[in-house]
Amino acid sequence: MLALYLPVTLSRRMNMKLGYLLAMMSLCPLLAHAEIYKAVDADGHVTYSSTPIKGGKKITLEPLPTMVPPARAHSALRPRAFREWMEQHKRPR
Repeated sequence: MLALYLPVTLSRRMNMKLGYLLAMMSLCPLLAHAEIYKAVDADGHVTYSSTPIKGGKKITLEPLPTMVPPARAHSALRPRAFREWMEQHKRPR
């Protein structure tokens, strides 16, 4: 009787652990936010740090620009037209 019950219990435990792991991993990007500080010394050397620097300023980074993916090629929407084009441009063997 125990042999029939044991795999189901382990399976449920594994699913719960996997669920908790997935939830924690989805929260990691929220915790990864960091502040950045920049300081320039008398010689012109630039130093960046995640902790405040004496004489440094906190900088804010703008989000990276994104672009909309280009529209699909017309032939990709019409497989028959693509096949016809391939027939016309077939290489001789």
